[in-house]
Amino acid sequence: MTTETKTCTKCGQEWPATTEFFHRKKNSPDGLYQPCKACKKQYYQDHRDEFRAKHKAWYESNRDSHLARGRENYAKNTERIRERGRLYDAAHAEEKKARHRAYYQQNKDEIARKEKLYRLANRDSILARGRSYYQKNKASITARLLAYRKEHYDQYRMYQRAYGSRKRANGGVHTVADIKSQYKRQKGRCFYCGTKVGRKFHVDHVTPIVLGGSNGPENLVVACPKCNHTKGGKHPMEFAGILL
Repeated sequence: MTTETKTCTKCGQEWPATTEFFHRKKNSPDGLYQPCKACKKQYYQDHRDEFRAKHKAWYESNRDSHLARGRENYAKNTERIRERGRLYDAAHAEEKKARHRAYYQQNKDEIARKEKLYRLANRDSILARGRSYYQKNKASITARLLAYRKEHYDQYRMYQRAYGSRKRANGGVHTVADIKSQYKRQKGRCFYCGTKVGRKFHVDHVTPIVLGGSNGPENLVVACPKCNHTKGGKHPMEFAGILL
Protein backbone atom coordinates (compact mmCIF):
# COMPACT_ATOMS: atom_id res chain seq x y z
CA MET A 1 0.00 0.00 0.00
CA THR A 2 1.41 3.39 -1.07
CA THR A 3 1.42 6.15 1.54
CA GLU A 4 0.19 9.56 0.37
CA THR A 5 2.69 12.38 0.54
CA LYS A 6 2.37 16.04 1.44
CA THR A 7 4.63 18.98 0.60
CA CYS A 8 5.60 21.32 3.41
CA THR A 9 4.69 24.93 2.56
CA LYS A 10 7.77 26.23 4.41
CA CYS A 11 10.73 24.08 3.42
CA GLY A 12 9.26 22.58 0.22
CA GLN A 13 10.19 19.05 1.29
CA GLU A 14 7.82 16.19 0.49
CA TRP A 15 6.93 13.98 3.46
CA PRO A 16 4.50 11.11 4.11
CA ALA A 17 1.13 12.64 4.99
CA THR A 18 1.09 11.20 8.51
CA THR A 19 1.13 12.56 12.06
CA GLU A 20 4.78 11.51 12.30
CA PHE A 21 5.71 14.46 10.05
CA PHE A 22 2.71 16.83 10.36
CA HIS A 23 0.66 18.00 13.33
CA ARG A 24 -3.08 17.32 13.38
CA LYS A 25 -5.53 20.06 12.30
CA LYS A 26 -9.22 19.18 12.51
CA ASN A 27 -10.56 21.78 10.08
CA SER A 28 -7.98 21.01 7.37
CA PRO A 29 -9.15 18.88 4.38
CA ASP A 30 -6.53 16.20 5.11
CA GLY A 31 -6.60 16.74 8.89
CA LEU A 32 -3.00 17.99 8.94
CA TYR A 33 -1.18 21.33 9.13
CA GLN A 34 0.50 22.65 5.99
CA PRO A 35 4.03 23.16 7.47
CA CYS A 36 5.83 20.03 8.63
CA LYS A 37 6.67 19.47 12.31
CA ALA A 38 10.33 20.45 11.88
CA CYS A 39 9.41 23.80 10.30
CA LYS A 40 6.76 24.56 12.92
CA LYS A 41 9.26 23.80 15.67
CA GLN A 42 11.87 26.08 14.09
CA TYR A 43 9.30 28.85 13.61
CA TYR A 44 8.31 28.64 17.28
CA GLN A 45 11.95 28.80 18.39
CA ASP A 46 12.53 31.87 16.20
CA HIS A 47 9.45 33.65 17.63
CA ARG A 48 9.40 32.19 21.17
CA ASP A 49 9.22 35.50 23.04
CA GLU A 50 6.43 36.75 20.81
CA PHE A 51 4.39 33.56 21.32
CA ARG A 52 4.90 33.68 25.09
CA ALA A 53 3.80 37.32 25.28
CA LYS A 54 0.64 36.59 23.29
CA HIS A 55 -0.15 33.52 25.39
CA LYS A 56 0.35 35.45 28.62
CA ALA A 57 -1.91 38.28 27.44
CA TRP A 58 -4.60 35.80 26.34
CA TYR A 59 -4.40 33.92 29.65
CA GLU A 60 -4.73 37.08 31.72
CA SER A 61 -7.80 38.10 29.69
CA ASN A 62 -9.44 34.65 29.82
CA ARG A 63 -8.13 33.22 33.10
CA ASP A 64 -11.47 32.47 34.77
CA SER A 65 -13.10 30.83 31.74
CA HIS A 66 -9.93 28.87 30.98
CA LEU A 67 -9.73 27.49 34.53
CA ALA A 68 -13.45 26.70 34.51
CA ARG A 69 -13.11 24.68 31.29
CA GLY A 70 -10.12 22.86 32.77
CA ARG A 71 -12.05 21.91 35.91
CA GLU A 72 -15.04 20.79 33.86
CA ASN A 73 -12.87 18.65 31.59
CA TYR A 74 -11.08 17.09 34.58
CA ALA A 75 -14.40 16.25 36.27
CA LYS A 76 -15.64 14.50 33.11
CA ASN A 77 -12.41 12.62 32.41
CA THR A 78 -10.83 12.19 35.86
CA GLU A 79 -9.83 8.53 35.55
CA ARG A 80 -8.59 8.83 31.97
CA ILE A 81 -6.45 11.86 32.84
CA ARG A 82 -5.05 10.18 35.97
CA GLU A 83 -4.22 7.00 34.09
CA ARG A 84 -2.46 8.98 31.37
CA GLY A 85 -0.48 10.79 34.07
CA ARG A 86 0.50 7.52 35.75
CA LEU A 87 1.68 6.03 32.46
CA TYR A 88 3.71 9.15 31.64
CA ASP A 89 5.30 9.23 35.09
CA ALA A 90 6.28 5.57 34.85
CA ALA A 91 7.80 6.04 31.40
CA HIS A 92 9.70 9.24 32.30
CA ALA A 93 10.51 8.68 36.00
CA GLU A 94 14.29 9.22 35.78
CA GLU A 95 13.92 12.13 33.38
CA LYS A 96 11.50 13.88 35.76
CA LYS A 97 13.76 13.30 38.77
CA ALA A 98 16.74 14.77 36.92
CA ARG A 99 14.69 17.77 35.82
CA HIS A 100 13.40 18.38 39.36
CA ARG A 101 16.90 18.09 40.85
CA ALA A 102 18.30 20.56 38.34
CA TYR A 103 15.45 23.02 38.96
CA TYR A 104 15.90 22.76 42.72
CA GLN A 105 19.64 23.40 42.52
CA GLN A 106 19.10 26.44 40.32
CA ASN A 107 16.31 27.89 42.50
CA LYS A 108 17.20 26.60 45.99
CA ASP A 109 17.19 29.98 47.75
CA GLU A 110 13.95 31.15 46.14
CA ILE A 111 12.20 27.84 46.94
CA ALA A 112 13.33 28.07 50.58
CA ARG A 113 12.09 31.68 50.79
CA LYS A 114 8.65 30.79 49.41
CA GLU A 115 8.33 27.74 51.66
CA LYS A 116 9.16 29.86 54.71
CA LEU A 117 6.57 32.49 53.75
CA TYR A 118 3.98 29.74 53.18
CA ARG A 119 4.66 28.17 56.59
CA LEU A 120 4.37 31.53 58.32
CA ALA A 121 1.11 32.37 56.52
CA ASN A 122 -0.44 28.92 57.07
CA ARG A 123 1.05 27.87 60.40
CA ASP A 124 -2.26 26.97 62.08
CA SER A 125 -3.58 24.88 59.17
CA ILE A 126 -0.22 23.08 58.79
CA LEU A 127 -0.18 22.18 62.49
CA ALA A 128 -3.81 21.06 62.31
CA ARG A 129 -3.08 18.78 59.34
CA GLY A 130 -0.07 17.35 61.17
CA ARG A 131 -2.10 16.60 64.30
CA SER A 132 -4.90 15.05 62.25
CA TYR A 133 -2.46 12.84 60.31
CA TYR A 134 -0.76 11.75 63.54
CA GLN A 135 -4.05 10.77 65.18
CA LYS A 136 -5.09 8.73 62.14
CA ASN A 137 -1.70 6.99 61.81
CA LYS A 138 -0.46 6.97 65.41
CA ALA A 139 0.25 3.23 65.58
CA SER A 140 2.23 3.03 62.33
CA ILE A 141 4.19 6.23 63.09
CA THR A 142 5.13 4.97 66.57
CA ALA A 143 6.21 1.59 65.21
CA ARG A 144 8.33 3.25 62.52
CA LEU A 145 10.02 5.57 65.04
CA LEU A 146 10.79 2.73 67.43
CA ALA A 147 12.27 0.64 64.63
CA TYR A 148 14.44 3.58 63.51
CA ARG A 149 15.66 4.25 67.06
CA LYS A 150 16.59 0.61 67.53
CA GLU A 151 18.49 0.47 64.25
CA HIS A 152 20.24 3.87 64.71
CA TYR A 153 20.46 4.03 68.50
CA ASP A 154 23.86 5.79 68.74
CA GLN A 155 22.87 8.41 66.20
CA TYR A 156 19.48 8.92 67.85
CA ARG A 157 21.10 9.52 71.26
CA MET A 158 23.53 11.98 69.65
CA TYR A 159 20.61 13.98 68.23
CA GLN A 160 18.88 13.96 71.61
CA ARG A 161 21.93 15.35 73.36
CA ALA A 162 22.43 17.97 70.65
CA TYR A 163 18.78 19.02 70.98
CA GLY A 164 19.10 19.50 74.74
CA SER A 165 22.25 21.52 74.27
CA ARG A 166 20.71 23.72 71.60
CA LYS A 167 17.75 24.44 73.85
CA ARG A 168 20.10 25.84 76.45
CA ALA A 169 22.37 27.50 73.86
CA ASN A 170 25.45 25.89 75.42
CA GLY A 171 27.06 25.05 72.09
CA GLY A 172 29.30 22.13 71.26
CA VAL A 173 28.86 19.40 68.65
CA HIS A 174 29.84 15.74 68.70
CA THR A 175 29.50 12.74 66.41
CA VAL A 176 29.03 9.00 66.83
CA ALA A 177 32.75 8.62 66.05
CA ASP A 178 33.56 10.85 69.06
CA ILE A 179 31.56 8.54 71.36
CA LYS A 180 33.27 5.44 69.97
CA SER A 181 36.69 7.05 70.53
CA GLN A 182 35.79 7.93 74.13
CA TYR A 183 34.54 4.38 74.74
CA LYS A 184 37.89 3.07 73.45
CA ARG A 185 39.89 5.47 75.63
CA GLN A 186 37.94 4.33 78.70
CA LYS A 187 38.41 0.69 77.63
CA GLY A 188 34.69 0.06 77.90
CA ARG A 189 34.53 1.01 81.59
CA CYS A 190 32.36 3.52 83.43
CA PHE A 191 34.18 6.83 83.89
CA TYR A 192 32.95 7.10 87.48
CA CYS A 193 32.91 3.61 89.04
CA GLY A 194 35.15 1.70 86.63
CA THR A 195 32.75 -1.19 85.96
CA LYS A 196 32.59 -2.69 82.47
CA VAL A 197 29.55 -1.29 80.66
CA GLY A 198 29.45 -3.44 77.50
CA ARG A 199 26.84 -2.15 75.07
CA LYS A 200 24.46 -0.91 77.78
CA PHE A 201 26.15 2.39 78.51
CA HIS A 202 25.09 6.02 78.77
CA VAL A 203 26.91 9.08 77.47
CA ASP A 204 27.12 11.63 80.27
CA HIS A 205 27.90 15.36 80.25
CA VAL A 206 30.61 15.77 82.91
CA THR A 207 29.45 19.32 83.53
CA PRO A 208 25.66 18.96 83.15
CA ILE A 209 23.81 20.86 80.44
CA VAL A 210 21.68 22.53 83.15
CA LEU A 211 24.90 23.96 84.67
CA GLY A 212 26.13 25.33 81.35
CA GLY A 213 28.10 22.32 80.14
CA SER A 214 29.01 22.00 76.47
CA ASN A 215 27.67 19.31 74.15
CA GLY A 216 31.13 18.89 72.62
CA PRO A 217 33.30 15.74 72.95
CA GLU A 218 35.51 17.44 75.58
CA ASN A 219 32.56 17.32 78.03
CA LEU A 220 31.37 13.76 77.34
CA VAL A 221 32.24 10.47 79.02
CA VAL A 222 30.92 6.92 78.96
CA ALA A 223 29.09 5.93 82.16
CA CYS A 224 27.08 2.99 83.42
CA PRO A 225 23.32 3.62 83.69
CA LYS A 226 23.43 3.58 87.51
CA CYS A 227 26.11 6.28 87.80
CA ASN A 228 24.53 8.44 85.12
CA HIS A 229 21.10 8.31 86.79
CA THR A 230 22.58 8.96 90.23
CA LYS A 231 24.68 11.89 89.03
CA GLY A 232 21.81 13.48 87.10
CA GLY A 233 22.29 17.26 87.00
CA LYS A 234 24.91 17.36 89.80
CA HIS A 235 28.27 19.08 89.43
CA PRO A 236 31.07 16.48 88.95
CA MET A 237 32.74 17.48 92.22
CA GLU A 238 29.44 17.05 94.10
CA PHE A 239 28.98 13.62 92.55
CA ALA A 240 32.58 12.68 93.40
CA GLY A 241 31.74 13.29 97.07
CA ILE A 242 28.84 10.85 96.79
CA LEU A 243 31.12 8.19 95.27
CA LEU A 244 33.60 8.60 98.12
